Amino acid sequence: MSPTALTAADVLRTAVTVRVYQTAGLSSPLEKRALAEAETLLLAALVDVTWRGCTDPHPPTACDVPPGPSELLLRIVREGASRRDGSATLGDALIDRHAGGGALATVYFHHVARLAKGSGTDVEVLLGRAAAHELGHLLMRASTHPRGGLMRPCWTPGEVRRNRAADWAFAAGDAAAMRRPGPR
Repeated sequence: MSPTALTAADVLRTAVTVRVYQTAGLSSPLEKRALAEAETLLLAALVDVTWRGCTDPHPPTACDVPPGPSELLLRIVREGASRRDGSATLGDALIDRHAGGGALATVYFHHVARLAKGSGTDVEVLLGRAAAHELGHLLMRASTHPRGGLMRPCWTPGEVRRNRAADWAFAAGDAAAMRRPGPR
């Protein structure tokens, strides 16, 4: 097979609906721009996402029923706990290995905003990248981190400032794992 030939598995796409529960007090334009950034990163990994605003003034009735098999939950909250070393995590993902998938992704807005300010970058873009990272954990059904790319465990101010494309993309193996069939 030539290096450019694609198999059906190479182009397999997956679609998810993400219920967004935003309690950080973000403006609508900030939230929309952040979700657009997350969507761009997920689309590049062949994951089609539909956002469902469940904290909108008039949330859809679908927000009142248990999530379906292709639905994920994303919380954007104000603050999270700091680590023992004083550093802050940008988010976390609850992976239920017994149920076979991810359950809940959380992003801590103030931690993202501090990193954005400290590195002189756009908070909306960094918030979207953090959301895509945490949703990536749910889609891969794993809490592990590779050494590089969007799924790396730590994002330094220097990396954020450099803004290298490879640092903000899902690695090919991560993207393939996100599209693996099965419960989320």
